[in-house]
Amino acid sequence: NVCGDSYTLGAIDNEKYLAAISDGAGSGERAAQESEDALDLLETLTNACMSRYEIFKTMNQLLLLKGVDESYSTVDAAEFDLDGGILYWTKLGACPGYILRGEKVEKIEAEALPAGIISKIDPSITKKLIQNGDTVVIVSDGVYDGLCKGKDDKIKASLISMREKSEREIAEGLLDQAQSSGNDDDMTVMVVRVVA
Repeated sequence: NVCGDSYTLGAIDNEKYLAAISDGAGSGERAAQESEDALDLLETLTNACMSRYEIFKTMNQLLLLKGVDESYSTVDAAEFDLDGGILYWTKLGACPGYILRGEKVEKIEAEALPAGIISKIDPSITKKLIQNGDTVVIVSDGVYDGLCKGKDDKIKASLISMREKSEREIAEGLLDQAQSSGNDDDMTVMVVRVVA
């Protein structure tokens, strides 16, 4: 069974750190290839000294040019500016993400279509000042749909209860809960802690 989610995590250069998840349309190998292609483009363009809007607009155009019917990918990209202490969080068709700070959890949401559907997109970029100790949590829709039915957001409550745990323990905890929910979609969790 091939997972349709792909992810990337690591330093772009000395000043930037990127954490991103992409979920390809459909399932299996085709979805996996689409999500990998989207993240490969994202990494390449992020290195190309373009503005954030241009990065995502260019990426969208290149995915459109592939011209495969029903071919699209969600993109959930958290870029950390380590110099300025700023998080730029861009979502294209992606489910909400979370910032855990102390005992508070902020939910980051955006209304934007996935990449590769229409020619003109308006990337939703949320800009946040980050602090030492902040924990940024990115999940794919398999996790979100499993834990957030209707108005009941179990992710928020879980993050507060697990705030003293390590990044790995938080990720595994959310994944275990999502898998127990009965949702059988692909599931990916990324947890990044800011350490100054």
